Amino acid sequence: HNAACMPGKHHAMVLAGAGTGKTRTIVSRAAYLIAKGVPANRIQILAFTRRSAAEIIERVQSYLGEKANGLGASTFHGWCMSLIRRAPNHFEHKGFFIIDQEHQTQLLKTIPVSFKSKQLTPDKICKMNSFSRNTQQPLSVFQTDQKIIDETNRIIEEYDNRKKELLYLDYDDILEVVAAKIKISPEVRDWITDQYDHLLIDEMQDTNSLQWEVVH
Repeated sequence: HNAACMPGKHHAMVLAGAGTGKTRTIVSRAAYLIAKGVPANRIQILAFTRRSAAEIIERVQSYLGEKANGLGASTFHGWCMSLIRRAPNHFEHKGFFIIDQEHQTQLLKTIPVSFKSKQLTPDKICKMNSFSRNTQQPLSVFQTDQKIIDETNRIIEEYDNRKKELLYLDYDDILEVVAAKIKISPEVRDWITDQYDHLLIDEMQDTNSLQWEVVH
């Protein structure tokens, strides 16, 4: 599944099975647009790994050489992070630090737990919280013990407060910050969409609910 979103024009989605050349279609589409006169820096490609993003750029450059200079390709997280860093005032985040899962777990370890449970280890809380945010579903969807749900929510609330105090953003925050601002701010939407003529998305079928919020 690949999607090409063209603001103000139309959208195209290519559906095909494994090994049939879906990524090649993205590469060919980008090369075609540039060859037809679209400036390379007016195209943004979203892929699901940094490796695949780099490979797409390399393949477009193999077709076009220097004409492809400026073509953007990155993961959802990489793209959203670049937007926040380029316009911290738009997204109300200055001087922040990105923390990975290991740092998240370490931070969760500093929060006292009211009772012992195998479901309340820092690692499992981190994974439950991330799954809930990326699917945009409450914990009750995949956890039936209300006592554990309440305690997990309390811990997550404290975790969020500590992140704010320390100017930390985790990987899910990066997407949420951008999605939230795009949703409520015409100014931010205009700032982003004015930079691009074409948005090409590789492996569209793997887009989760939070990533789709950004795309939509």
